[in-house]
Amino acid sequence: KVKRELFDLRMLKATGRLEKPHLFKYNRHRLAQLLTIERERELVKEAETSTQEVAESVSNASSTTTVETADSPE
Repeated sequence: KVKRELFDLRMLKATGRLEKPHLFKYNRHRLAQLLTIERERELVKEAETSTQEVAESVSNASSTTTVETADSPE
């Protein structure tokens, strides 16, 4: 939506009908905020995924180690 508003503002500027030029700065700022929030959510999701993978690999490694020690003839 914000990208579309920026596009519309550029069209108004090109045709000479732009009445509120401050909206360029406002919409660019708003777009940056939205993209930042989107990226933060991606990073949180990636961190949760990697944490789960590490937990699974640790539990698999500990069960594998236990099995290996149990199978050794001593």
